[in-house]
Amino acid sequence: MLTINKIKQECIEIDMSNIDAGDRSIGTYIDGKFFQFRDLHDVELFYSNISLKELLTIYSQYNGLKCYKADEPKDYRESYNLDILTILELL
Repeated sequence: MLTINKIKQECIEIDMSNIDAGDRSIGTYIDGKFFQFRDLHDVELFYSNISLKELLTIYSQYNGLKCYKADEPKDYRESYNLDILTILELL
């Protein structure tokens, strides 16, 4: 079963994989200024303070849910008990 904590952990793992691969675009904007994540601590801190809407937005982008839902609607419905994209529209 997919939980909020599992979603956060998956996003953290994806971010850390990208950081470890040398991707310098992983970070956040604060007051219009970009702050690059340097390590696991930075990434975990970001996800500990994230809103549900922002978390689900990142998760859906990382997993290509819009394309998945459009290309494979039956598989999408079977894979996700709650439609994350619909939840995002309502938030």
